[in-house]
Amino acid sequence: MLEYQVVEHGETVEVLLRGALADEDWTERLQAFLAEYVGDGVTSIHVNLAGVEWVDLEGVATLIRLAHQASDQGKRLVVTGAQGPVREKLELTGVADFLS
Repeated sequence: MLEYQVVEHGETVEVLLRGALADEDWTERLQAFLAEYVGDGVTSIHVNLAGVEWVDLEGVATLIRLAHQASDQGKRLVVTGAQGPVREKLELTGVADFLS
């Protein structure tokens, strides 16, 4: 299960995630949820993974899609707070630098 909370800081939105960023159902929900912020006067989206215990390849792919979607609209998506197995997965898949 994935829980998320949004904190708005002017033109920056921070999304605090908790749980597992895994399986297509949850990643699609997150993508749809964040899509509204990509076009809403926001210049930067920070996805905080400090509370995420696990991410699968679908979760990694979702973060990449969100980053591209934001970039296509002149915005920036940054991933912060990844630790342990989540950080390792991002590094092993080669996307840690792309998303930072």
